[in-house]
Amino acid sequence: MIKEQTMTGLGLMSGSSLDGVDMTVCSLIYRFDQATGIIDSVSIELRAYDCIAFPDYMKERLIKADSLSVPEFIELDKDLGVFLGEQVSEFIRQKSIKGVEFVASHGHTILHEPSKGYSCQIGSPSHIAANSGIVTIGDFRNMDMAYGGEGAPMAPLIDRYVFPDVDLFLNIGGIANVSYSVDSHVFGYDLAPANQFFNKLANELGFDFDDQGKLASKGQVNPKLLSLLEALDYFSKSGPKSLDNIDIREHIWPIVKTSVISVEDKLATCVQLLVNQFEKALKHFLSLQKGRSQVRLLISGGGAKNTFLVEQILNLQIENVQINLYETSESVSDMKEAMLMALAGGLRILELPNIFSSVTGAKKDSVGGGIFYP
Repeated sequence: MIKEQTMTGLGLMSGSSLDGVDMTVCSLIYRFDQATGIIDSVSIELRAYDCIAFPDYMKERLIKADSLSVPEFIELDKDLGVFLGEQVSEFIRQKSIKGVEFVASHGHTILHEPSKGYSCQIGSPSHIAANSGIVTIGDFRNMDMAYGGEGAPMAPLIDRYVFPDVDLFLNIGGIANVSYSVDSHVFGYDLAPANQFFNKLANELGFDFDDQGKLASKGQVNPKLLSLLEALDYFSKSGPKSLDNIDIREHIWPIVKTSVISVEDKLATCVQLLVNQFEKALKHFLSLQKGRSQVRLLISGGGAKNTFLVEQILNLQIENVQINLYETSESVSDMKEAMLMALAGGLRILELPNIFSSVTGAKKDSVGGGIFYP
């Protein structure tokens, strides 16, 4: 018997680029078979949204979070939770929103070690609940990891249910990830560092970010740097796989940082690294979908505004296949990951799977997230 459940949820997402916290209020409608738990359809409507910038003092602590002492780390977890809870209350007040039933918070990732079976996102859900007065769901990834999965990416959840007309999804945040489905099997994995590298390099020239990729467009791809990056083990692996921020900082970023070339050339090369990794994913998709002449691609996240990067992707020439950009609203593109959290939160309340084992490599699909009551 198909049951329909309507909810209103607030999603929170904080990424490795440290731009701030994306906040969305979404109306959700789930239709699912009560006996089997199989999802029939999901509808999601973005009602209100904003990106809340981190105060400088919070941003500085988050940058150094993995080097803090245990007491300092726990205090930061608490302080971020208080900050998020207060921001949720203020957001709801300013937008005059009524009826928010839950907050679903991804938290800010500090440690992500799939090989060791754990992931750590801070921003205490208990303190979010206490300071917002709203039921809060957090710690989405560790159940999947307990079953041997990567715990990431989660994006294929919203891709599969909300955008059935799209073939491939490329989300370009601090880290870029890709997802696609073939015969109900969902593939998804991290591709390469994206905005966190683009932003760092732009900072060296006095800019907050590389607006529309204009800086990268002035550079030239450096074959030596590109070769050094692509020689790293991660980029030769097939999925399931996911990138850890510490590994990025300790093993990937130093190669870029120490390269004796211009910042513009470094940007152009990092763009090419991402394009090359996406090309591998596209070729894998096409190998499973013989005879295709067109592919519908949805690009989301802050990197969707990087015109230079998007042009490089759309200009890929593979087996005479045309890549067509799937159009969605700017608000949905920008807030897709926060909407994902609202979607995942509702599934947690319904006790339905919100992380796919086919994506993560876990033993089974899992219902991720703990529920914290105010």
